[in-house]
Amino acid sequence: MAEKKEDSKTKITEGEADLYLDQYNFTTTAAIVSSVDRKIFVLLRDGKLFFGVLRTFDQYANLILQDCVERIYVQENGEYAEEDRGIFMIRGENVVMLGEVDIDKEDEPLKSLKRIPFEEAKKLKQLKEEKRCKEEFATGKELARYGLSHDFHKQDLY
Repeated sequence: MAEKKEDSKTKITEGEADLYLDQYNFTTTAAIVSSVDRKIFVLLRDGKLFFGVLRTFDQYANLILQDCVERIYVQENGEYAEEDRGIFMIRGENVVMLGEVDIDKEDEPLKSLKRIPFEEAKKLKQLKEEKRCKEEFATGKELARYGLSHDFHKQDLY
């Protein structure tokens, strides 16, 4: 006689399902779901760096940050600058990288740097970017002489 087999699958609770999803490696914007309501940093294509609490996102990785701060590092001089941005929306097409910030350790790197006015840091960054663009243009011309291409775009300064 055939015995009736019991279903080996068991129901999981909602909390267990959340743990399962956190451990699963998503390759789409769904990977961002575990970072909602946490402090993150976002690096943009133009080299801007933002820190804030991720409140929501969509399928295009458009992000909404709360208590957002834009930070500029002037590494050559050991300086940095910050400016509050409040609630800030970032278009997903401009995001190069994002990651969670350890709120217990986030201020440690800043202790060794001197804070300067934001406008001053912005000018220093702009000068550095202009210098880099000139160097990249010269490199592109040199490579073109040999029939090679140089893949540099002015908007990609990260």
